[in-house]
Amino acid sequence: MKRLLFGLLLATRLAEAQDDDLEEAQGLPDDKPALEKDQGLRLPEGLSERSYLWLEAFSRKAARGEWDKVKGPNAEASLTLNYKNYSGFQAFLDGRALHNADPKDDLGILEQGGLRCQATEKILVTLGKERSRKAPGLIVAPSDFLYAQENLPGQREQRAGIWQGKIAWQESGRSFEVLALPFDRLNENGLPDDEAEWKGWAARGFYQFANFDIQLSVGHLEDDWHEGLSTQGIIGAWKVYAEGGWTEDQRSQLGGVEYQGVDKWSFRAEYYHQDPLVTRDELQKLWQLSRLLNVTVPVNAGNFRPFLRENYAIASMSGLGLDDRWNIFATFLRGVDDRGYLANVRGEWLVDDHQVLGLSLLGFSEGDRQQYALRPFDRQASLDWKFTL
Repeated sequence: MKRLLFGLLLATRLAEAQDDDLEEAQGLPDDKPALEKDQGLRLPEGLSERSYLWLEAFSRKAARGEWDKVKGPNAEASLTLNYKNYSGFQAFLDGRALHNADPKDDLGILEQGGLRCQATEKILVTLGKERSRKAPGLIVAPSDFLYAQENLPGQREQRAGIWQGKIAWQESGRSFEVLALPFDRLNENGLPDDEAEWKGWAARGFYQFANFDIQLSVGHLEDDWHEGLSTQGIIGAWKVYAEGGWTEDQRSQLGGVEYQGVDKWSFRAEYYHQDPLVTRDELQKLWQLSRLLNVTVPVNAGNFRPFLRENYAIASMSGLGLDDRWNIFATFLRGVDDRGYLANVRGEWLVDDHQVLGLSLLGFSEGDRQQYALRPFDRQASLDWKFTL
């Protein structure tokens, strides 16, 4: 782990290219032109990279408590490499070195990495760890059992892939892929665990009609069957979508609309229903047991599961590139069964081509007789700085 951490940090200091967020449904981005000699480091032909440094200071209001003093910094160094030659061969790598201030932890993570080969004009073969989310849902995607839940909009980018061997047949408007998933368990560095066993397999198909598309997924993972179906279409300035997922023990559905009629702005509304993971009585018993044993919830919103009951309403708004200087994100999740809520607001100032300053506020509904009684904190405010190398 120390070697991985050191390698990522060293490579990040040498990087001098622009940042460009990963396209989740497409894997790593297309390569960028090599730097000219008078700009410094010149990358070999066919090799592109992007890298950044990120720092965050934060303060939390403890659950049923007071605001803590400002803590930090959390830090992150990221490096993405992509090599492609004219014969259709690609190699890709995406890694991060992380430092968490509370709880204190240093970690190197391999998010994605592997090889791709364009065997024919329509057949692509991939071997390694790759991310490819294919579902219209904003936060939760019941039809995509491989990437069922995303981070909140504007929060730290979720790029972790899945170890796989994949054969994909692709042409305009339709595709089909089969995935072999060899590892059911990873260690903290994103590598296969020593005790990992065979995870399973999956198949996904996509077909585009005149003004809507449909996706179907099926797989057998860890002794359980999974199926997913999603569709989305455009009606004027509106995108309308629906999806559902099924296992032997769990069923879930989501419907949503997105309004895209205002330049630089997007507005979404979704309704999510699932077979409840826990009942209200079970939540109350768990809450009472945690109080009796004085057990606290880990302070990590990224691992927090917001969907425990049956029904949820989700509203989201985003504005990108406002006055070429500002990004705004706002997301509100409300439980219908007991009215517990989660709210997230974030603003970003695009200082220049290399720097972004962000201010975020994340909060959970307070109270002990609701589904977020076991929450990591009541409120969290953070200020972060991202520098693209």
